[in-house]
Amino acid sequence: MGEREAKEGLVAAGVHLPYARVPARLRHWVESVAGAATVAATDLTGGFSPGARALLILSSGRRPS
Repeated sequence: MGEREAKEGLVAAGVHLPYARVPARLRHWVESVAGAATVAATDLTGGFSPGARALLILSSGRRPS
């Protein structure tokens, strides 16, 4: 980070792929590994990865880790 950015307090942050835009094949894989269907997905912010970052709620009521 340059001196100017440090003085201005700029913070880098990733732009994440919304979970709704994750390919269906991958969302189905997540559900098969979790053992339940996804009933809600809340997109999260923060971090530096361009990949999806979401809190999932499953039909079983649990949240996968």
